[in-house]
Amino acid sequence: MATLTLLFFAAFAGATLLPLSSEVAFGATVLAHPANAMILLLVATVGNSLGITMYLGATKMTFFDLL
Repeated sequence: MATLTLLFFAAFAGATLLPLSSEVAFGATVLAHPANAMILLLVATVGNSLGITMYLGATKMTFFDLL
């Protein structure tokens, strides 16, 4: 459970402007727990998506402002 929580927050923080690579955390976690790869992918995806949404909401940016 702690592994999933740390992966979620790594993906969440990696989606913002923080200099954090969530891919390294995801890869290390998958190597440590290969049987749970799909669950880890789901947790990382949700964390990353929420991080992007929160960042865009906090800066009041839209998708088209990024283009």
